[in-house]
Amino acid sequence: MPCCRSGGSLLLFWILAKDSPERLAPRPLAHYLHVLRYADAVWFRFFYAVTFGGVISLASSLVLYFHDHFALAPRQAGAVTALCLLAAALCRPVGGWAADRFGGIRTVKTILVLAAVMLVILAGSPEKHLPTAIGAIACALAALGAGNGALFQLVSIRFRRQMGVVTGLVGMAGGLGGLLFTYAFGLLRTATGGYAAGFAVYAALVVVALFGLWSVKRRWRTTWGAPQATSAHV
Repeated sequence: MPCCRSGGSLLLFWILAKDSPERLAPRPLAHYLHVLRYADAVWFRFFYAVTFGGVISLASSLVLYFHDHFALAPRQAGAVTALCLLAAALCRPVGGWAADRFGGIRTVKTILVLAAVMLVILAGSPEKHLPTAIGAIACALAALGAGNGALFQLVSIRFRRQMGVVTGLVGMAGGLGGLLFTYAFGLLRTATGGYAAGFAVYAALVVVALFGLWSVKRRWRTTWGAPQATSAHV
């Protein structure tokens, strides 16, 4: 039966699917890679490395964090971690909606402030109070997840003609950010014997991203994000 259903789906796709009648003229690879020269593309990669990379890093570290600090069994620590990550997943579309409704820059700025505050709370090592730690982590992950959605609203406005390559580059930066943050988190845990330093460093990185956003917001709102350039809220 599964084979029949798959075969039927492929047959319907072959019969009904059609290529778009509007064909774009082929362009060389250099036409798409020239976006690497744009400062905005660099900023978007950095911001996404902070938001999505943070989600990956925390996802990789939380099971050990809950086990080491609160003596939770691995199964319990995994369940709590999964619930916290669920907040990040569910809030991603919320971030996109908020960006459309209130503006991408304002949404990302609010999200970064919330994430920084929660990470500072975690840097205080509330290892004696599990609900506080869970609440702070869930809020931080929810903020970072929403930031992922909000950032792509801005990316789609700025690079609407190069969305494919820019989306790939931004996504790659998020994955690399998660890899580097996880490695740094582990090094700091080994060096200090705890997780407070890792949370503090990551909070500082979020603050750097916040100042970076502040430094470009005026230019963004007066160039490609200006009302005469787009009808979207930037």
